[in-house]
Amino acid sequence: MMKKSVKFARFLCAASLAVGATAFPASASTVNTQWMAGYSGNEANTVLFWNFEGETNTERLSDKSDNGVNAVLRDTDNPPAVDQFASPGRFGGGALRVNKSGTGAGTGPAGVGSSVFMTNAAFMGGPASELSVEFWHKPASTGVAYLVDNKADAGHHNGIQLQRGADGALHFSLGNGTISQELETDSLAWTVDQWYHIAITFKNLGDTAQIAIWRDGEQLAGSTLGNFGDVTFRSGAFTVGDRAIYSNGTNGHAIGSGLFDEIRISDVAHTYIPEPASAALLGLGLTMFMRRRRN
Repeated sequence: MMKKSVKFARFLCAASLAVGATAFPASASTVNTQWMAGYSGNEANTVLFWNFEGETNTERLSDKSDNGVNAVLRDTDNPPAVDQFASPGRFGGGALRVNKSGTGAGTGPAGVGSSVFMTNAAFMGGPASELSVEFWHKPASTGVAYLVDNKADAGHHNGIQLQRGADGALHFSLGNGTISQELETDSLAWTVDQWYHIAITFKNLGDTAQIAIWRDGEQLAGSTLGNFGDVTFRSGAFTVGDRAIYSNGTNGHAIGSGLFDEIRISDVAHTYIPEPASAALLGLGLTMFMRRRRN
């Protein structure tokens, strides 16, 4: 059973990272600072890396980690009502554009903007004892959205899923084949046309497991699970920018309109840290806070 979720106050969490503490024990994760500068795809432990760079759609959708986990465009109008790719992306190059272009929801292309998916989530090679899923997102709207999904509907206990709720909170769900666990942040503010780095992490430590949600290097929520085991994956699609399974009526689209870039999956649980300037300011803020408490 999940212990009570620990929702970290953004100020205190980021400040603690700035002065050298980590949200996870040192043995539980790998500190990651490279997210601030972008990846090449050749970094250790990378399983999948999509950065949408290239001259053709085939190149843009190729897995730059050279592991062959190429993406596929799903549900685009024909011809597309909007360009499926944008330039520049977060670090130059390109980005995926997700944008609802018509009306209605359903299984066909009408009213659906580009999303990308891998047709089979076997890219992890089986159950995962460690996992990091991260990406950059530049929202065009701030409503309810599926950002990444391999889980399908409630009651399905394989896969992972990250949603943005109506109040801006991020909701992380993951399954082990038998049960699912949930984690969510407090309400979050989002600014349209601003880039955000978003990540979810998982590590099985044996008797317990740790999960977390991150934005721009700050851990916004974390929890310890008892006897959860490894994450298992649904054999169907892993999608970016829309839900994995949908149909007319009960399961409409919930598109994460905007741009996506630098989608990376790793087989280790990373600990992210804020950008140096932000971390320094937050560390100073924590020092002043502690001085006030002593006074």
